Amino acid sequence: MCGIFGAVGKIEKSRWMALAMYNASRGLHSAGIAYHSNALRIEKIAQHPFRAFNGMLSKGIDRGIEGGVLFGHTRWATMGEINNDNAHPWFTQDKEFVYAHNGHITNHQTFGSYEVDSQSLGTGISEKDFSKYQGKIGLCWIDQQKNLFLYKHDQELSMAIKKDVVYFSSDGDHLKAIGLVPQELKENYIYRIRYGRVLGKEKVPSPTRSIEYSPKFWQTRSVSGHLDSFERVDNFEQENDPKWIFPREVK
Repeated sequence: MCGIFGAVGKIEKSRWMALAMYNASRGLHSAGIAYHSNALRIEKIAQHPFRAFNGMLSKGIDRGIEGGVLFGHTRWATMGEINNDNAHPWFTQDKEFVYAHNGHITNHQTFGSYEVDSQSLGTGISEKDFSKYQGKIGLCWIDQQKNLFLYKHDQELSMAIKKDVVYFSSDGDHLKAIGLVPQELKENYIYRIRYGRVLGKEKVPSPTRSIEYSPKFWQTRSVSGHLDSFERVDNFEQENDPKWIFPREVK
């Protein structure tokens, strides 16, 4: 289980941060954000979300709020090591989108070799076709024009529309908790949101069946119950791509 959440439009920081804190319980192993500030950008760190959102990621959150489109992700690692590189979000291969996922993809090998099953969804986003996937999908992504897109298949994902801003979260109760009225997204539709308005939804090719979670599909990794055991990790950089921004380690 992971958490995805965010907002588009005139974002209130207090509400966005409240969603971040609620979603922390859905994924203790890492945190990440994506936003548009002159270009698509991501920041992510294998660190407890409480610490990450209030520390390393805080300046990026401010930039995303100023830019009017910002989403976050909290990861519970079910496949792949707990490290910065395996944290969400990611760019699609063509660098046209940044995305994050809540759920599981059991046939990710169909699309290539990945450390994390969620990475395989870049193909579906670029092609607007999820029919070849098997699993559960709660998905958000941003394009170069500052549109936010939401999609769900056999997974919870809700949004709430307030004047000049749209919020969303993996759990509708999170939206209720910040004083909003949640609406569950319709299955197998891509919603396009910009400037605080839902501009439309489009039904797209989607999985014909879902496979329930089973350990045999995963490379599992046992994790210590002590949060500090995975808070400090090695830094890494993508030096040739200015769109990648990675936070530094907290001492």
